[in-house]
Amino acid sequence: MLSQLSSRLVGNSTLNCSSTRYGALIRTFATSKRDPARPKAPITPYFSFLADFRKSPESANVATAKGIVSEAAKKWKVLPESEKKPYNDKYAAEKAVFDTKFAEYKDSGALDAWKRDPSRPKKPLTGFLLYTQEFREKNLGNLDMKTVKVTEVTKKASESWKSMTPAQKAKYDDIYKAEKVKYDAAMKEYKESGKELAWKEKKGLLEQEEKTQKAKEKAAALKEKLKATREKAKAKKAAAKEKARVAKMQAAEKQRAALEKAKRASALKKAALREKEIQAREKLKQVQQRNKDILK
Repeated sequence: MLSQLSSRLVGNSTLNCSSTRYGALIRTFATSKRDPARPKAPITPYFSFLADFRKSPESANVATAKGIVSEAAKKWKVLPESEKKPYNDKYAAEKAVFDTKFAEYKDSGALDAWKRDPSRPKKPLTGFLLYTQEFREKNLGNLDMKTVKVTEVTKKASESWKSMTPAQKAKYDDIYKAEKVKYDAAMKEYKESGKELAWKEKKGLLEQEEKTQKAKEKAAALKEKLKATREKAKAKKAAAKEKARVAKMQAAEKQRAALEKAKRASALKKAALREKEIQAREKLKQVQQRNKDILK
């Protein structure tokens, strides 16, 4: 597949080797595992209807799965509300149970614990973020949150931070540096303890990371291949240009040599004609002299 994609790109002369383009060539769709303890959302009324439609004799006359879905959708749209009611009621009852269970699941902290390893150390806030947090706490009481967005508050905090002197910023930066030292030590301990590996294995992230790494390697290989193709095409173009230049020089030299040869031939011809003329005049003089001698 990669070779086909490479040849297609080369054939279309799209040899742009930017990281953004090649990052888009290869994508991974691996996802982490789902928390087994997380309540499952009930299927919607339509999907319940679709499941029943698949089992009905009517669906037996439809050749493809796509066709079954299409026919079910058409029938659902025109289905009377009285016939939709059993599906809607079933969904509403199951949804109420789900909402209760999910709220319990979320309030227990299990949702956050699944999203992020609770034992993983948290990154400390940078000096700027510490200041922004303090700025927000001090100024939110003076701002009408109905009209001022949180992003606007952050923007004002950023403007205030930029106007501060290094000495004023040091208070927050020093806190960050101290917390960063603690964080680095805690992360080192966390990784060496095997907790990170256990967490990734539990979440199915090891397989995901492996697939992502393979995808990155394929993307990098493709990028290098296209880069080499581009360089080869560039060298070929340069060679053709040089060949054309040499051919032009040789043609010009050949033309100059031909002109020079023609000039020499013309000069020799003229010299030969002059020599003949001289010989003819000399011969004429001799004849005239003999005639004079005879007359005497």
